[in-house]
Amino acid sequence: MKNKNIKKVVLISVFLLMFIYSFILFADKDPAKDNIKINFNGTVKNIEVLGERTLEIFIAGNDPRFGVTVHIDSVNNENDYIKPNKEIVFAVHSPALLFDENQINIIDCSYLFELYCKKDGFNWILSVKNKVSY
Repeated sequence: MKNKNIKKVVLISVFLLMFIYSFILFADKDPAKDNIKINFNGTVKNIEVLGERTLEIFIAGNDPRFGVTVHIDSVNNENDYIKPNKEIVFAVHSPALLFDENQINIIDCSYLFELYCKKDGFNWILSVKNKVSY
């Protein structure tokens, strides 16, 4: 009889410890910590329709149709993806949606960009935060 009670106490203790451990493990899970957000200043060098020539692209949105070549002037936070003094062709759906659609002159203008991705997937989203220079 005493042996059965000891087994019950041990089993309950083990389950209780497992419950506490799993709560601690998952309770501190902040979804924002798993996201990647990169802010950088860049100068637009070219906008072209994708498919006309071979390009190395960085897909930054759904249904990409245009390549936006950006010279990276500076990066505001350290990351593994965007480095200063490089040119990157971002594949985007629409430059008119990315930039203010009333903008006529986009080439050679500098912008503050934000590149965002949830770390568990690789759907990158490029957005323009504001225009830096004309």
